[in-house]
Amino acid sequence: MTAHKTAQNVRKVTILTRMRADDWLEELVQLYEYRVEDLVFGRSPRGDRHSFQALRETLLFSDALDGAARSRLMQTERQFRELQRQGRVHFSVATQLRQAPSPASDLQDTLQRLSDRLWESDVRRWLFARLWATRSEPRLMPLRLLSTVSDNLLRQQRGQVAGPLLTLEAALEAGLTGLPQIEALSNILLTLLSTAGGRERLDRAIQDLEQQETAAPAPGPAGLPGTLPVQAEDRQLLSRTAAAIRLLLSRWPARNPVRGSAELLTPDLQETGAPVLAVNLSELEEPRSVHWRELALQLRRCGPDAEMRLGERGAGEKERCLALRGDLPAELRLWSFDLGGQLIHAVLEDDLLLLRSERAAPRALQVLANRARLCIYLAQPHQAFAPMRLARAAALLLRGRTLEGTDLSAASAARYAAATPPQLGQLAARGLEALLALSSALPEWQRTQRLQEAAQALGLSPAEGQLMSELLGTAGLPDLIFDPQVLRSGGLPVHRTFALLDWPAVPVELDVDGQQVRLSGHPPRSPDEEAGLGAELENLPPQPLDDLLAWPLEQASLSLVRHEGWLAYTTIPYGAQQGLPA
Repeated sequence: MTAHKTAQNVRKVTILTRMRADDWLEELVQLYEYRVEDLVFGRSPRGDRHSFQALRETLLFSDALDGAARSRLMQTERQFRELQRQGRVHFSVATQLRQAPSPASDLQDTLQRLSDRLWESDVRRWLFARLWATRSEPRLMPLRLLSTVSDNLLRQQRGQVAGPLLTLEAALEAGLTGLPQIEALSNILLTLLSTAGGRERLDRAIQDLEQQETAAPAPGPAGLPGTLPVQAEDRQLLSRTAAAIRLLLSRWPARNPVRGSAELLTPDLQETGAPVLAVNLSELEEPRSVHWRELALQLRRCGPDAEMRLGERGAGEKERCLALRGDLPAELRLWSFDLGGQLIHAVLEDDLLLLRSERAAPRALQVLANRARLCIYLAQPHQAFAPMRLARAAALLLRGRTLEGTDLSAASAARYAAATPPQLGQLAARGLEALLALSSALPEWQRTQRLQEAAQALGLSPAEGQLMSELLGTAGLPDLIFDPQVLRSGGLPVHRTFALLDWPAVPVELDVDGQQVRLSGHPPRSPDEEAGLGAELENLPPQPLDDLLAWPLEQASLSLVRHEGWLAYTTIPYGAQQGLPA
């Protein structure tokens, strides 16, 4: 009886505490309504801009508001945004916050926070790029594994039993290779990776799934001679992928490894090439102009806020204009855009603006990088070069030819096994170009149907044909290419993500997991020609690099792409060719 009463009292206290929290939040909603009502009637709300913004963000990011209170909040928020659009938001005491520059210690703390926010943005970009790249993995194993694990963690919170590994067919049916799904999965993983507890939960869920699948029934009969049964193939891919991801988790950068530093815009500074520039807006009284990394930077005060214009030097060139408003939510005070061959990042907090520049690859180079990744996908040796055999069979069907026995036998893969890396890369590039040319006029459903027919004729799952069809449908999209300095300084792994490479003025050697590839350039032979570039393996003749190169080497694959004077590359270790590398 005593225990029962104690439990009842605990429930009462919990309910009362929740009611008091709800009442407190409803009072804050009512206060927010009063503040916005003042703005509607042209009055300056009590308090300053920063206290108003703190109230607003507290309510908008609260998960404890009930339906009625949240409905009132969103109605008031829409009213406030309309006032913002009309320029009718004014605070009479906002200028009191700009009396003097912040002390050096406060300035350094703010600078570190801004640097951390840019690093978090880099991590988000990198994670999305890695997930996008794994669409080209055998049987989508990394995406299937991570999607299953994230779903099992949600099941665990609900007290439900963990589910089995997502099949390739189910993954494709769910649209796992699409941009929205990859972005959603990236957001989920980013939340888990941001804390030590989240990384531990992710690691434990991967272990549990691997053990669960290992204890599954034995696989069915094999397909072609020399190949593994599909279930056995999935188990091997799962083990390699799980090991690679767990190693990546153990080495994950828990925090920004770089101390926040930047060149500070001083009154006498007229031109600078510093990659990171900090601007203390509290000192901005008169309009300022400065040349920053071949760009024209202009700053001026607009009432309590400020405005920044950044453009290419010269009349009629491109320009970007940013309204530097401290009343915006934090996610709207972070900007990224391409300008003048550079990727510009800007982040604002209080009176400090931080600008960072990095090299930005042209879109043409990014599209070539995506195609080079698809060539590596075709050249993968799993299941007796199944992607290459599937590409060849699909090309024959698209040309209207009936598949014969010699087209379907395992011996048809012998030509690929005996090929040198440059030869196999050339075969993959030709196969990709043939498939793109033959399927370009077909609607998506018909292209998928033909590739599924080719997969079935080879004894593969129709899902393998559907996967190849989806990859062909996105061949014209760009792949993210990073400035290598961003990856190095941020502590992010460089494998599997394309990074810019300096044009070799003298011969250089790339180390591809212990195997050396020699790059050498030569000047153009005539004014109408571009500079030449060649890649060479030991004991093999050099191969010219026209637009892309995809070589499956002994321990890793190498992809190189070039466009005009730009060059980028990536390496794919075979230990991670079935998963994410460490």
